[in-house]
Amino acid sequence: GSGGGEGSGGGEAFDAVLLTANTLFCTPRHAELLERCAGALRPGGALLFDVYNARDWHDDALADERDGGGEGEEEGEEE
Repeated sequence: GSGGGEGSGGGEAFDAVLLTANTLFCTPRHAELLERCAGALRPGGALLFDVYNARDWHDDALADERDGGGEGEEEGEEE
Protein backbone atom coordinates (compact mmCIF):
# COMPACT_ATOMS: atom_id res chain seq x y z
CA GLY A 1 0.00 0.00 0.00
CA SER A 2 0.93 3.60 -0.34
CA GLY A 3 2.37 5.51 2.56
CA GLY A 4 1.32 8.80 0.98
CA GLY A 5 3.60 11.68 0.13
CA GLU A 6 6.50 11.61 -2.27
CA GLY A 7 9.46 9.26 -2.46
CA SER A 8 12.95 10.61 -2.95
CA GLY A 9 12.48 9.92 -6.67
CA GLY A 10 9.75 12.57 -6.84
CA GLY A 11 6.87 10.13 -7.37
CA GLU A 12 4.42 8.59 -4.92
CA ALA A 13 6.07 7.04 -1.84
CA PHE A 14 5.28 3.46 -0.90
CA ASP A 15 5.51 1.49 2.36
CA ALA A 16 7.14 -1.40 0.51
CA VAL A 17 8.62 -2.32 -2.85
CA LEU A 18 8.52 -5.99 -3.85
CA LEU A 19 10.80 -7.50 -6.51
CA THR A 20 9.64 -11.03 -7.34
CA ALA A 21 10.75 -13.93 -9.50
CA ASN A 22 14.47 -13.16 -9.17
CA THR A 23 14.11 -9.75 -10.83
CA LEU A 24 17.38 -8.60 -9.29
CA PHE A 25 19.20 -11.68 -10.62
CA CYS A 26 17.86 -11.10 -14.14
CA THR A 27 18.58 -7.35 -14.28
CA PRO A 28 21.94 -6.29 -15.72
CA ARG A 29 21.95 -2.87 -13.99
CA HIS A 30 21.54 -3.86 -10.33
CA ALA A 31 22.55 -0.48 -8.87
CA GLU A 32 20.08 1.44 -11.04
CA LEU A 33 17.23 -0.89 -10.14
CA LEU A 34 17.96 -0.65 -6.40
CA GLU A 35 18.28 3.16 -6.58
CA ARG A 36 14.89 3.41 -8.28
CA CYS A 37 13.32 1.13 -5.69
CA ALA A 38 14.84 3.17 -2.87
CA GLY A 39 13.51 6.33 -4.51
CA ALA A 40 9.97 4.91 -4.44
CA LEU A 41 10.07 4.10 -0.70
CA ARG A 42 8.86 6.36 2.06
CA PRO A 43 11.33 6.83 4.93
CA GLY A 44 11.41 3.59 6.90
CA GLY A 45 9.87 1.63 4.00
CA ALA A 46 10.88 -1.94 3.18
CA LEU A 47 12.48 -3.39 0.05
CA LEU A 48 11.62 -7.08 -0.33
CA PHE A 49 13.21 -9.31 -2.96
CA ASP A 50 14.06 -12.93 -3.59
CA VAL A 51 17.29 -14.20 -5.09
CA TYR A 52 18.72 -17.58 -5.95
CA ASN A 53 20.78 -19.22 -3.26
CA ALA A 54 23.99 -18.93 -5.25
CA ARG A 55 26.40 -19.84 -2.47
CA ASP A 56 27.39 -23.14 -4.13
CA TRP A 57 28.06 -21.32 -7.42
CA HIS A 58 30.22 -18.74 -5.66
CA ASP A 59 32.09 -21.41 -3.68
CA ASP A 60 32.76 -23.36 -6.91
CA ALA A 61 33.97 -20.22 -8.70
CA LEU A 62 36.30 -19.34 -5.83
CA ALA A 63 37.70 -22.88 -5.77
CA ASP A 64 38.24 -22.81 -9.55
CA GLU A 65 40.02 -19.47 -9.27
CA ARG A 66 42.19 -20.69 -6.41
CA ASP A 67 43.02 -23.97 -8.20
CA GLY A 68 43.63 -22.30 -11.56
CA GLY A 69 40.60 -23.95 -13.16
CA GLY A 70 39.42 -22.45 -16.42
CA GLU A 71 36.00 -21.35 -17.50
CA GLY A 72 34.09 -23.87 -19.59
CA GLU A 73 35.62 -26.97 -18.01
CA GLU A 74 33.05 -29.53 -17.03
CA GLU A 75 33.36 -31.47 -13.79
CA GLY A 76 35.12 -34.78 -14.39
CA GLU A 77 36.38 -33.71 -17.81
CA GLU A 78 40.01 -34.53 -18.50
CA GLU A 79 42.32 -32.70 -20.86
